[in-house]
Amino acid sequence: MAMVNTSIKINEETKKETQKLFKDLGLSLSTVKAIREKGIPFYINSLPENSELAQAFEETRQIKKNPSNYKSYNSPEEIFKNVLGEDYEG
Repeated sequence: MAMVNTSIKINEETKKETQKLFKDLGLSLSTVKAIREKGIPFYINSLPENSELAQAFEETRQIKKNPSNYKSYNSPEEIFKNVLGEDYEG
């Protein structure tokens, strides 16, 4: 089936709301269109500010910003030993 380009006219307020939504997602209208035309396989939406995933993203940002404030491990054995105690035998 042949593809054609089309243009639509929308209410100015609708366009502004759409641009804000995409900006909140880090995208522009042009980027969204390009993604759509390549068949992006998932639904894009903004996360509610109090969502568990949004909180996890914020925690990740804080860890990246201040890594010395958080415990890190060099191996799974270190994690198990920390969680299970000195009696852990890996």
